[in-house]
This record gives sequence, structure tokens and C-alpha cells, in this order.
Amino acid sequence: MMKKFRKWLIDRFLPRWAYESLLEELTAANKKQEELRQTVERQQCYISGLEYALRHMTPTVVVESHEKETKEKAG
Repeated sequence: MMKKFRKWLIDRFLPRWAYESLLEELTAANKKQEELRQTVERQQCYISGLEYALRHMTPTVVVESHEKETKEKAG
């Protein structure tokens, strides 16, 4: 119902040039929104890959004090 009323209101009271410019702006905004949606989707994939890699990494533990003691005993 509101969609029909909105269409009637625009068709009835909005000048033709304003209607056309409104459509152009809407098209540009939709294109920009689609580009941003694709960017967000690509970044989400990147983030998911990093999270997966970090979850499945083998933790590396370096104990420096043990290495120093071994070098001191050997030297």
C-alpha cells in the first residue's frame, strides 16, 4: 500500500527532471552499495582464512633461559 502511495505521490507532484535525477542517484547509490558489499564479502573471506590459519598453527615455544644455560655449560 505504501509503495503504491509513494509511487503515486512521486508521479503526481515531482517534476520530470527531478524524478529522472532521483532515479540516476538511486542507480548510482545501488551500484556503490553493491561494490561495498563485495568488498566486505572479500574482507570476510580474508579474515576467515587468517582465523583458520591461526587456529591450526602449531604453537612455537622458545625457552631462552634454557638455551643460555646450555651455552654457558658448553662454553
